[in-house]
Amino acid sequence: MKIAHISDLHLTERGKIIWDTDTLCHFSQMLNKLRAIDGLDAVVITGDISDDGSKWTYEYLDNALAKMDIPVYCIPGNHDSLPMFYQVYKPHFYSTCGRVIINDWKFLFLNSVIQDSKDLNTNMSRGYISNEDLDFIDKDLSDGLPTCLCLHHPPIEPGGWLNRKILENRYDFNNIIAKHSNARCILYGHIHCYTQMTIAQTMYISASSIAFAFDKDLPKFQITKGTEGFNIITLDENISVEKILI
Repeated sequence: MKIAHISDLHLTERGKIIWDTDTLCHFSQMLNKLRAIDGLDAVVITGDISDDGSKWTYEYLDNALAKMDIPVYCIPGNHDSLPMFYQVYKPHFYSTCGRVIINDWKFLFLNSVIQDSKDLNTNMSRGYISNEDLDFIDKDLSDGLPTCLCLHHPPIEPGGWLNRKILENRYDFNNIIAKHSNARCILYGHIHCYTQMTIAQTMYISASSIAFAFDKDLPKFQITKGTEGFNIITLDENISVEKILI
């Protein structure tokens, strides 16, 4: 099976420029690359669809993806509006479901976003998986199906200054993953940087950003132009990753 793993689009209402970057243009470039890839079974977007949480950005994504005729599954990131993502805007094409089976692989789509307790319209940068969801993951993995888990925040330390952008209760999460040999793949974003690491039976993979990319070895928040892109992941007995630059 072959999927596209995309993250951190940071679309803005009517294409407003952010970080000196036209993220809407980058998104269009990504779509062109995606359309040229044969045999895709699904597209997974691991958060930060929107930079400003506007309804316009979710509508734009929905309308653009509807022309592709490939199943698309999205989870929220810390820049997304959780009310907009789960309650206000109902997408016609992409899905925000929690669990799906594709070609004998199971995908679990997790919400790792923490709302600011002082302002529920704002999210924290760091992430957290609720105890309820941790229990769900543990029970659901007991069926033995090969499983790919998708979340926004890194559950392992990527290195350098990027270690500040991480899942708070990653040890609890990873202890569950270590119990289940069928937890084959973890996909995430948030750090705007491609990384890959295998721990025991599980491959941990982050996608670079479509909007603007970072590097753990460069100064904090320095954009590395030319490294924006996404991953094509083949899920089989062996998991392989191909980086696609936009």
